[in-house]
Amino acid sequence: MPSTLNKFASYIKCIIIIKNKNITELPLYPETNILKDLELDSLDIMDFIMDVEDRFDVTISNKELTLVHTISDLALVVKDKMV
Repeated sequence: MPSTLNKFASYIKCIIIIKNKNITELPLYPETNILKDLELDSLDIMDFIMDVEDRFDVTISNKELTLVHTISDLALVVKDKMV
């Protein structure tokens, strides 16, 4: 049975794929770096973060975003807000 963190990471990966059809060829792992590996520009990243916030009904502060580098990092922030 997948852990809660893995479930959040899986949802986040789905959002990435849905929003950015050009990256469906890239493997997405918990350690995938959102900025470097996905080659998203700043507008794409903000749009992506807003989608994650909407999907999970959370607000992620700019301070928290400075600590987010990977899909797993983002999943952990979301998970902590849901508890």
